[in-house]
Amino acid sequence: MDWTSFYMATAGASATLVGLLFIGVQFNIDLFVGDLTNRWNAVARSTFEIFSILFLVSLLFLIPSLDYGTRAIGLLVGVAAGTLRAVRTWRPVIPSIRDLARADLLLQTFWLLITPVIAYLAFTYTAGAYLFGKNPALNQENVAYAMLALFSICLRNSWRLLFDVALERRNKGNKPD
Repeated sequence: MDWTSFYMATAGASATLVGLLFIGVQFNIDLFVGDLTNRWNAVARSTFEIFSILFLVSLLFLIPSLDYGTRAIGLLVGVAAGTLRAVRTWRPVIPSIRDLARADLLLQTFWLLITPVIAYLAFTYTAGAYLFGKNPALNQENVAYAMLALFSICLRNSWRLLFDVALERRNKGNKPD
């Protein structure tokens, strides 16, 4: 398999899964609208933004006339946008650094904010390697592994948006007053 096939598959999968994400969000639309401090809103927004980055990076690497330097600059722009959007999405949910000491928030923050940023750092490393003329085949592998990490985050988030939200709502509805 060549890299073109890989990027075509990731672009198609990203677009398809964004559509499924929209359907999943519609089941509980009242939960996602308006309140930026709602963690489920942040999960949905974060997942959409990661899928968007995956889709755009895939398309960037499918443009045959782009040289490695231009792709590297595109990766850096994607990294900057992804990182800023991730912090902007999660900032209202976590009111202070002190709140992160709670175990439930620490794990949630690690998975939903820190892990994507680590994948974005892999993109940054790869962009630097492209700019300094390192082995392009190895750099393609770095991009692919970072994309797989982001896909795993999105799939977990999507699962939680469909099932954990419903379970949480059902459990709240069954509690005695």
